[in-house]
Amino acid sequence: MRGCCAVSGDQSQRALMAALTVQAGIQEPSMLTDYIEAGMRRARYETLEDGAHFGTIDGFPGLWASESSLDACREELRSAFEDWILLALREGDDLPA
Repeated sequence: MRGCCAVSGDQSQRALMAALTVQAGIQEPSMLTDYIEAGMRRARYETLEDGAHFGTIDGFPGLWASESSLDACREELRSAFEDWILLALREGDDLPA
């Protein structure tokens, strides 16, 4: 099951992310990478009754992922988190600290 905020196409996603980071005043791509890594360190996971794994990151409303394995859930949550950031930047929203 895919987490929220999915954006398809890796190359188009990277290009859009690059354009939006410039628009948002982010000077270094590493700043965005650091932000994503910091957010992922705050991720919370739980195992559901059916054995699926569910992950969220506190402070990011509507951001979640659910997968059959913990590793897949982590990967999907990171992808959804990147998409969440893209959407926030595109809409001109502030990113949580």
